[in-house]
Amino acid sequence: MPVYRFVVITNVARGDVQRKLREFRDAIRDMRPVFTNDTLPYLRRQTREAFQQESTPSGNPWPDLSASYLARRRREGTGETKLRRFWDLFHSLMGGTNAVESVRKNHLSYGTSDPRAAWHNEGRPGRKTPLPQRTFLDITPQTVDDVADQVIDHLIRVF
Repeated sequence: MPVYRFVVITNVARGDVQRKLREFRDAIRDMRPVFTNDTLPYLRRQTREAFQQESTPSGNPWPDLSASYLARRRREGTGETKLRRFWDLFHSLMGGTNAVESVRKNHLSYGTSDPRAAWHNEGRPGRKTPLPQRTFLDITPQTVDDVADQVIDHLIRVF
């Protein structure tokens, strides 16, 4: 009798394991929940902090505004903050106009279609008046680790 009981328990356990493995497989195939609930808010927060601290996502300070540009901003009354003369670029990275946010089963896109974004993020050194690089959007080793942790945590919750 104990052998029969063991077989029944094994069959029940096998069914539970197979069901959980199917759920795990489905979770790996569709990462939208983790991208929507964890990764996208994380990337927005990382970008917001870069703007607030006026530094790269890895913490390096952005170059100062040129003296002539700073004087112009003061005359205009648009403040002294870097990359926020009109706030369009910042708001596009927070989901506003020109936002690029696409969440699919196995793909997340985050960024902006604001044409000034590339100029600022990469810099434009070859111009008559060079534009220094002020990186606000970057995939750092810490970003990779944090997103990997989010995915792993999501899969652990499923399993």
